[in-house]
Amino acid sequence: MRYNKPPITVDQQAELLIERGLICDDLPRLKRYLASIGYYRLSAYWLPFEQPSTDPVSRNHSFRPDTDFDQVLSLYIFDRKLRLVVLDALERIEVAVRRVPGTAYLIPLSITSYLVFRAVFPPSPNPHHRHILLGKSRRSRGRSLYF
Repeated sequence: MRYNKPPITVDQQAELLIERGLICDDLPRLKRYLASIGYYRLSAYWLPFEQPSTDPVSRNHSFRPDTDFDQVLSLYIFDRKLRLVVLDALERIEVAVRRVPGTAYLIPLSITSYLVFRAVFPPSPNPHHRHILLGKSRRSRGRSLYF
């Protein structure tokens, strides 16, 4: 398939949109957004503002009356913010789902590690047993308990 439309500049894109009925109070702003976001990407956001076509195959590229560029831009900004919120929630769900299999694997491993540790280093009956023994040995040699 051959594409027969020649490429046009940002200035020509802005003029084309205004010819089709888009209201724009700030032409340099429209050109900035066309240059940074792109004509093709923004075209998805002005589709709801286009006149309905009588031909089911092709689009009628003229805008409905009173369609302002700010309406198109507001829809784009809303979509961008919504996408960020959805991706943030999706990332949290992904982390939680990935954590579950890892936790299920680590629980037996941590129990095994604890049992091996206790077999090598058995607990004393009294947690202060070492200090009590140290105090007894010092007292039996006639030394102070603290120095």
